[in-house]
Amino acid sequence: RDKLMIEFPILMLNNNSQMGKNDEHIILARSIFCAFSLVCCLILMIVYIILCLQVKFNICTNNGNNNSNDKIENDYSSDIGTNKGKNNNNKNNKKIGLGSNYMFLLTVSNFFGSLFEFLFYFYYKKKIEENKDEVNINKIYKNINDDGVCHFFGFFHNFWDLSAVCWTTMLTLLFYRSTNLSNEMLYQDKKYLAIGFIYCLVSCLIFCIIPYIIGNYGFAIYYCSFRYMEFNDSDELQPEKIYSKAFRWSFVIFTGLNNIFNAYCLIRTYQYYSKKLAIIKKQNKK
Repeated sequence: RDKLMIEFPILMLNNNSQMGKNDEHIILARSIFCAFSLVCCLILMIVYIILCLQVKFNICTNNGNNNSNDKIENDYSSDIGTNKGKNNNNKNNKKIGLGSNYMFLLTVSNFFGSLFEFLFYFYYKKKIEENKDEVNINKIYKNINDDGVCHFFGFFHNFWDLSAVCWTTMLTLLFYRSTNLSNEMLYQDKKYLAIGFIYCLVSCLIFCIIPYIIGNYGFAIYYCSFRYMEFNDSDELQPEKIYSKAFRWSFVIFTGLNNIFNAYCLIRTYQYYSKKLAIIKKQNKK
């Protein structure tokens, strides 16, 4: 019995140390994938900027000897990219489509989301080194949880993630509305771009900014987010507040509702264009 009483704390200490090392490896792996995402998003953003310059300075002007693929693309652009009446009067009046703008804003959200996730690894490493003499892993986590920088990371982690969800919803809505060429969303670019910004900012205000003001952010083992770390030393650390759980679950529910709506839009859009493609194949055979 005496031997067990001596060895048990040592075993727990080794397990805690291993637990911290595993956390570090998982955070490192997350950072590597985030770095890859940063590069991909940066490429997409550069492509968008090049497209904007081409349209602004009319670099890629279509000549009269367009092939059939260019003609199809131009017809499609005139149908859903700009106002029909204006296009008929001036075919050279080109602009970036609403879908491209939504995609750019989605890419920007993913870029900054990946950036903060990537930087978190270096913050985590620094905090672990500062507390390397601490034997209790829970105290290390508490020091990270109470740090203001972690709250900052947690806010932007949720802000950019939710922003990406909102712009994905606007993009899939545009896909769905494209099944009806008379829908105003296909021609009222500025209006629905403004609606997208309002939807994104209001959602982030309710589910991200208000929790930040109240103080619901902290360390969540592998990243900084809403506080939900369950510490073993319950006597030393205060339990999580009820409104912190409420914000966390409301964030999850709101994201889930967006995902259900996105799935519905994509399924209906797929069904519509599958029928259209089947008709085109029959016509091509004839």
